[in-house]
Amino acid sequence: MIFACVLRSGGRYGPMWVERLRERVLEFHPELDFRVLTDDTRILRSVPVEEWVPLVYGWHRWWSKLELFRPGAFPPGTRVLYGDLDIALLRPFPELLALDHEFNALRGFRLKRLLNSSLMLYTAGAPIPTDIWTGFVAQAPLIMRRFRREGDQQWISGVAELDGKRLQDRLPAGYIQSFKIDLAADSPQPDGLRILCFHGTPKAADLPEDHWARQAWERTLTSS
Repeated sequence: MIFACVLRSGGRYGPMWVERLRERVLEFHPELDFRVLTDDTRILRSVPVEEWVPLVYGWHRWWSKLELFRPGAFPPGTRVLYGDLDIALLRPFPELLALDHEFNALRGFRLKRLLNSSLMLYTAGAPIPTDIWTGFVAQAPLIMRRFRREGDQQWISGVAELDGKRLQDRLPAGYIQSFKIDLAADSPQPDGLRILCFHGTPKAADLPEDHWARQAWERTLTSS
């Protein structure tokens, strides 16, 4: 199985975000292969070249995430767990890795009618990921103009909504949460929380240095 992320140059995120996520992934699950899709060659300073997958199309902002489904990005049949660079991994997540089905994504935290692409688990080359890719690449400029507001999530939802599985429905309650939607700023660390999503603002880096969520992002908390 592969854990994948995407780093596109010119935005808020840089190699440090990849390094931090990679460290957490390989500490909790060293059996996973790590891959980063990127157009930023600086990543080669901190991530082995064999883990680097070049972005091909130069799509801006979140649209570069669609290259996760590009034929050739990963061998067909490979299970791929994708995570946004701003997620915080608090503990091992074996229950997530054990899930089946060809396409799993989060139910939207704010817009529950949409899927949230902060975390996706899918099979490379399977029908749903293939449909996401082929439909998009055929008319990418039109889709990017049409879905400016909700971006890739609106497109992915339109293709996968009926057949995709919602991760929150398949994992224990509280396993994956949104910092902005599910927690108050002064909430203690919830029991059972494994993955914390920092979609929108604030990011973990914006929190006080002594906040447990920032510490989870900066350096691993207990993995028990």
